[in-house]
Amino acid sequence: MRPSPLGIAVMIISGLLMVLFARQKQRLGVALQSTALQVDAAESWTCAYMAWAGLGGTLGVWALGCTWMDPVAALAIAYWVAREAWEAFEEVRETEGPEPQ
Repeated sequence: MRPSPLGIAVMIISGLLMVLFARQKQRLGVALQSTALQVDAAESWTCAYMAWAGLGGTLGVWALGCTWMDPVAALAIAYWVAREAWEAFEEVRETEGPEPQ
C-alpha cells in the first residue's frame, strides 16, 4: 500500500502551521490575558500532534512495512486528546470550586 503524496504533504504542512499558530496564539493569549486564546492554542497543539502522529503512522507502514505503526499512532492521538480533555476538566473543576450545598 502506497500513501498519497498529497496526503503526506498536507500532514507535513498542517503539522508545521499548527505549531506556528499554537506558539503565536499562546504568546498573544498570555499578553492579552485571554483564557479563550490560550485554550485555542492548546487545541492547535493537539492538531499539530495529530498531524505528526498521523504522518509517523503512515510513513511507518509505507516505508518500513510495520503495519502496527498506524494503530499505534491512532492510540497515541487518543491518549493525547484524552489527557488534554482531563486537564481541561480538572482546570474547570479547580476554578469553579465546590458545588454549593
